[in-house]
Amino acid sequence: MAASDEQNDITATDPNLVQLRRFLYLGDDCLCFPRSVSYPFSPERSQLIRELEDAGLASEALKAITQAFKNGHYLGIETLIYALTALGHSQKEIARHEALKAASEICTSASMLLTFAHIYKDVSKPNKGWGRAHRKFLIRWYSEKDPKDLATEVTKVKSCHKWTHKDVLCMAHVKAKQAGTAVVLKYLVKGLEVAEKDHSSEPDAVPILNYLKGVYEVSHSTDPETVARLIEAHDLCLQHIPSKLLKTKEVSLCIIPRLPIQNLLELLPHFNKAGLLKLNSPHYKAVLERLGSEEALENAMIGPLESFLAIRKWQISNKILPGKPMVRQSTPALDDALQNLHLASFKNVKVTEKRYLVALDINLTMNHSKCTGGSALTPSHVSDIALLALLKAEVSNVTTVVFSGGEVLPVEINHKMNLGDVIEHINEITAGPVFLSAPLNWALTKKMRFDTFVVFTDRLSSTQDDNLANVFKEYKETMHLPNAKYILSTLCDQTSTFPHEDPSFLNIVGFNTKLLQIIQDFSCAVF
Repeated sequence: MAASDEQNDITATDPNLVQLRRFLYLGDDCLCFPRSVSYPFSPERSQLIRELEDAGLASEALKAITQAFKNGHYLGIETLIYALTALGHSQKEIARHEALKAASEICTSASMLLTFAHIYKDVSKPNKGWGRAHRKFLIRWYSEKDPKDLATEVTKVKSCHKWTHKDVLCMAHVKAKQAGTAVVLKYLVKGLEVAEKDHSSEPDAVPILNYLKGVYEVSHSTDPETVARLIEAHDLCLQHIPSKLLKTKEVSLCIIPRLPIQNLLELLPHFNKAGLLKLNSPHYKAVLERLGSEEALENAMIGPLESFLAIRKWQISNKILPGKPMVRQSTPALDDALQNLHLASFKNVKVTEKRYLVALDINLTMNHSKCTGGSALTPSHVSDIALLALLKAEVSNVTTVVFSGGEVLPVEINHKMNLGDVIEHINEITAGPVFLSAPLNWALTKKMRFDTFVVFTDRLSSTQDDNLANVFKEYKETMHLPNAKYILSTLCDQTSTFPHEDPSFLNIVGFNTKLLQIIQDFSCAVF
């Protein structure tokens, strides 16, 4: 048993497996999100998979992929799908079989399936056609689903990466086992008219056929009242609704109670610009009810960066624009509802029990630049909210410093403060250059032990390295912290030129709403 555990420890820390987990999580981490997790990836990634196979670690790689999926340790699903397709082309039959088995667990949605088909076919080049095991996987995906669930899924996402369900069905030769499934497949390949002609007399197919008719009518209708009625009748979702009708009075009022909170927040500025959120309008009241609901305040897994971004986009949509009447709508109840949602979102930040030193760049560019990937936010918005989130989660385990006068100065900021308090404290300090090793030198001088150093700045080009790698090595050795981490968040960069490739370093390029999750997961050695 001891020998087995020792072997597991060795494989878990294998450099290629560590690199794989990092790729599954971040994708091409030299790029800004979401490009970093979008296929195609750099050629080094396929080389990484081959090296894992050559080292006899294909099974361990598959376990890492399935664990990353189950635990949500990824920013974009295409990294996982790419790794699966690469292992699905293994020279070993057992590895191919296990890869497709894992794919059946991971690729549950239509978009995932079509993405898998696209990447698998791409990786197969120059070979043509699909293997028997791959066709069986595709056949099971369509034939083993409940007919109504299948109809819902394939009508929500009709194509992805230029692949359609018709392309997959024709290549895999899928045959239905149930009448309800048969009518869905016929609809996808031949269209609604043929599906109705061939299956309208089958009792089990009629409910599915009626649902498909409803979806078809919604996609082809120009009458908002008709579309709203069909949404109600067939319980349709956001993906079924043509974008040109989404901002009409009838359709938007019908869909607001059905939208996930995240989607509702994204659509608020669009509804506002369409004039739907006037004070005390039915739409205004419906939005207030959703944002103040238990679902939003207690159950919606929205983080503080995501909720603050929604507030900023809402504020921007209310701004007076050139050429528009000088009237700004007052919506205090909605403003309050968004603020309450933001405050509630801090409880969704997990507690890691790690010790953080957070170092803030407070130069003027942090207040006036726009974040890459989040132009509604400035770098100071992001750094201040991230700091508050860590403080409220970790309380006394977070120490704050700012760059000033060529070094760092400690700032007394605690978990009871709000954003205004943080800004007030920071504005009292004179800004200085960002020396990346300054937080490490300060911690060494003070003999303070930290698990993770987090530095927020706008661009890597505005910082100075000043022997960072050697200072960090000295800190880890002196403080006996071999697993300490160093994170640099460059919020306005689009690509990374960070020179340090040591696994203890991480450069997060640009902004995305999962920034806090990335910081905490890296601190906990998830990747």
